[in-house]
Amino acid sequence: MNRLSITADASLCGRTAESVITHELMASDTYLRRLKTLPLGISVNGAHVRSTYRLALGDVLSIQLSDPEEGRPKGKAAKLDILYEDEWLIIINKPAGIAVHSSTNEPNMDTVEDALYAYLPRDEHPHPVSRLDRGTTGVMTVAKCGYMHALMKRIMEQGQFEKRYLAILSRVPEKAEGIIDAPIGMAENSHYKRAVRPDGSPAVSEYRVLSTFNSIALCELHPRTGRTHQLRVHMAHIGCPLMGDWLYGESSPLIARPALHAERVAFTHPLTGEYICVHASMPKDMSKLLNA
Repeated sequence: MNRLSITADASLCGRTAESVITHELMASDTYLRRLKTLPLGISVNGAHVRSTYRLALGDVLSIQLSDPEEGRPKGKAAKLDILYEDEWLIIINKPAGIAVHSSTNEPNMDTVEDALYAYLPRDEHPHPVSRLDRGTTGVMTVAKCGYMHALMKRIMEQGQFEKRYLAILSRVPEKAEGIIDAPIGMAENSHYKRAVRPDGSPAVSEYRVLSTFNSIALCELHPRTGRTHQLRVHMAHIGCPLMGDWLYGESSPLIARPALHAERVAFTHPLTGEYICVHASMPKDMSKLLNA
């Protein structure tokens, strides 16, 4: 996966390397800027060129995909529940209680990132595409290089990356389904908690009640945007916080975390064109909560 190449045919002759990289190889402007800083980020026929180089017939233009190995963490081996993997992506079923990244408050804690660094080859670096809160379980998509991460970010921004969550709410919503369009920003006097506020970033979530059990509800949630704690904040905003969500609702003796599970992701692979749809079964603690 070190490099991605394209050979110039008649249609590419005379075009700049930058034009081909952004339109044919679909690199983002951010990734193109990064390539310009690398010794062999952009090359033609094996030699470094500037992005303004104009291609001739038969030229082989290539860009660097792999992140530098210098300074790459070794990681910490841990069991990974891998749901899907190819040359570009790895999709795992994240358990509850493990963070995606390390924290300055807990620098020695185990993380998904550490486990992936230990699992992946030295020329591959994990780039989380869809992050999950520490207490959230389920499907989590990770790119194996910065180039693929940029492509995945683009399809997410275009609304072509579907995420489906299952949540158990402490109250049944008044309407069986709906759209919550409420901006989210930092809560007053907090560096962690979020809140709905008029000066926040746009945030939109869809919900649908699947079933009810006395006063609680099993819901399907679809975030249209990707704000931190979005689903938890939005459900609390309509008076239906997640079971076990001590931050936006109340703690529960029946579950030790917010009852939220990333059940499914679906998208068209930006390089292969394959339709990818990956599921993760509901975890035991949420199933037990429903049974209880």
